Amino acid sequence: MNEKWMKNFIKLSKRLGNGLGYPKANSLDEEERELYEFVKSQREDYVNNTLDKYRENLLNSIGFYWGYDKVKNDKSLTTWKKTKDEYSQELENINGSHIKRDGERKTSRLLSWERLQKKEENKGGLDEDKEYELRKIGFYFDDSKREKSQRRSDWFKNYNKLIDLLKQVNGDYELLKTLSEFKSISKWYNRQIIEEQKGGLEEYRRILLENISFPFECRHNVDDGLN
Repeated sequence: MNEKWMKNFIKLSKRLGNGLGYPKANSLDEEERELYEFVKSQREDYVNNTLDKYRENLLNSIGFYWGYDKVKNDKSLTTWKKTKDEYSQELENINGSHIKRDGERKTSRLLSWERLQKKEENKGGLDEDKEYELRKIGFYFDDSKREKSQRRSDWFKNYNKLIDLLKQVNGDYELLKTLSEFKSISKWYNRQIIEEQKGGLEEYRRILLENISFPFECRHNVDDGLN
């Protein structure tokens, strides 16, 4: 993860968390103007479908407003939907769940598109709405290969749940543990401390947790929370 990008992300996260709103282009403060350029760049990359999925997930975790009516490149999306519909029709034509190679140009094109969707899904880069549409038409994903991307998705869900619970107790981590809803993330919570103890916590996760004053200093037996 680019260090400069992460520093800007943390600045933006703290700014929004303090209720200061998004940076302005005409601010007298040079640092705020630089942060404005950072925000602008993320939105442009998002619209052009060139924003790294990890960065998009991080920005979503702080409720980043994408603007542009939250619509990505229309031309690209329209092409994708047309191919998806064509793929779905072919599945109906052959009355099956797999398209088989038959030497036809159309079939080869659809199989290439199919491989691309599986590749994107396997590395965690396939948009959730696209995955939903594909599963709806019976698209076959080898879910045994999704473990890594699924774990990443689950981590962000738990992280966002932690933020929601902290809001209920005004950021008090001791009171946090008295909430009944805390039980649903307690194993995940302990695992972050254990992974940090062992030096195995991914850097971007540690930075995100430090940004909400996560109590890494709490000591846990390395076996806690792993079952």
